[in-house]
Amino acid sequence: MADWIIAELQYKSEAFKTDGIISALTSGVFKSDCLIPASVKESLKAAVARLEQVPEAQKDYHPHSKNQVLDLDGITKSGIGEIIPIPSKSETKLASDALRFAHSLHRMKCPFSDKFQWLPCGVAFGSTNNPRKDSHAQNPSIECTITSYINNLHPDKHNELYGVLEQVIARTIPLWNETLSVGQTWHDYKRIDYTKCIYEPDPDNIPEKDRPQRLPDENKEDYQQRIEEWGWEVRKVAQPEPGKFVPEEKVNSYNDDKKPLDERKTVNLQRDYGKTGLQVIVKLANIHLTPENNKYDGGSWHVEGQLNKHICASALFYYDSSSITESRLGFRQMVSFYDADEVSYEQDHHSWLKEVFGFEDQESTVQEIGSVLCKAGRLVTFPNSLQHRVHPFELDDPTQPSHRKILVLFLVDPNTRIISTANVPAQRAD
Repeated sequence: MADWIIAELQYKSEAFKTDGIISALTSGVFKSDCLIPASVKESLKAAVARLEQVPEAQKDYHPHSKNQVLDLDGITKSGIGEIIPIPSKSETKLASDALRFAHSLHRMKCPFSDKFQWLPCGVAFGSTNNPRKDSHAQNPSIECTITSYINNLHPDKHNELYGVLEQVIARTIPLWNETLSVGQTWHDYKRIDYTKCIYEPDPDNIPEKDRPQRLPDENKEDYQQRIEEWGWEVRKVAQPEPGKFVPEEKVNSYNDDKKPLDERKTVNLQRDYGKTGLQVIVKLANIHLTPENNKYDGGSWHVEGQLNKHICASALFYYDSSSITESRLGFRQMVSFYDADEVSYEQDHHSWLKEVFGFEDQESTVQEIGSVLCKAGRLVTFPNSLQHRVHPFELDDPTQPSHRKILVLFLVDPNTRIISTANVPAQRAD
C-alpha cells in the first residue's frame, strides 16, 4: 500500500509541474491553488465589495441559515408577482382520509421543474471584440467572454466584475476538462480489484488446539453457540492491497501487460464547444460568523439544481477567508450494488462491506469518498454526479467576526442548451 501511495504522489507531483492541477479525489474532484493569481483574487474582492454594500433589509440570506449564508447577486430571484390570498378553512377541508393521503403525495420532492429555472449567462471562447479585453491577464492560454448578462448583475454598472469573472471562468476551463474527462475512458480503472473476501485471522484456519475448548458441564448446543460467537469476534476482514501503481491513462483493461492506450477519450471544452460556447450560472455567496453567532453547522448533502437546469459540473473559488477554523467540503457517491455480485464471500458474512467499502448490508449504498480543504485562493471543481456538503466550522477567535467568501460557477451540460439570459430580458428596471 505504501509503495502505491508514494508512486502515485510522485506521478501527481510531475503532473502538477505541468498544469498546476491536482486530482484531489478519484471521482472527478480537482483543485488548484495557483491557476487563479493573487491579482485576480484581489480584483474580485474589490469588484464584489459594491454588491456587499446594501441595507440589511435587502440582504438575501439562505433560508434556515441563521442569517449566516448570504447570496450577493440573487441569481435565484425572479420578478415580483402578486400573492394569492390564503383560502378559508372551509375551502381547504379535506373530505376523507383517502383525499388527505392523496394530498400529501403532491408534497413529494420533484427532481424536475417545468416552472422554474436558474438563468445561465452565455460564455464564448475568445475575446470577440470584447470591450473588457484589456482586463484579462497577459497572454492567457484560454480567453472567455460573457455574451449575455448575469441575472441581477447590470453589465454596465458592474463592468469591472464582469471582466474579473471572465478571467476566473477562463482559468476554470482546464479543471472542468479534467473533471468531465473522468469516467470517459472505455476501460475500467480500479486502484484495487477486490474480488474475494479474505479474513486475517480466519477462525476456520485456526488449529483445533487453539480454539475454545468445551467445558465439562457444557452441553453441545451451548458449546456450538460459544464457538460461533468466538468466530465472529476473532474473524477480521483483511484489507486488500493495490499492487503496483499504473497511471489511469496507461491502463488497458483488456490486456494483462498494462499496455499504454493509443488514445484517451478526454473532454476539451474549447475544442469541443468552441463554436457554440458554454452556459454558466454565476453565484456569489458569503458565510458570516459573529461572536453571537459563532458557529456554522454545515450544509446538507445535495447535488446542484433540479434536472431541468442540466448542471454537469461545479467550480468553487474561495477568494476570501479570515479567522475561521479549518473548513472542508465533503463528497459522497452512489455505489452500484451489482458490483457486490463479483465479490466471493461466505453466506451471511457481510462485514467486508463496512470494512472495505464503508457501508452496511441492507443499507443505502452511498459511500463517502473524502473531503477537500477549503482555503483562500483555492479553486475546486467536481461533477454534479457527486453529492457534497460543507463541513461545520467556527470562529478561530471567538471575540472577532469573520467570513468566508465564495464564487460559485455551475456549468450547464454543453450538449443541452437551456433558456438563458440571452433569451430572457432583464427583469429589473435598471
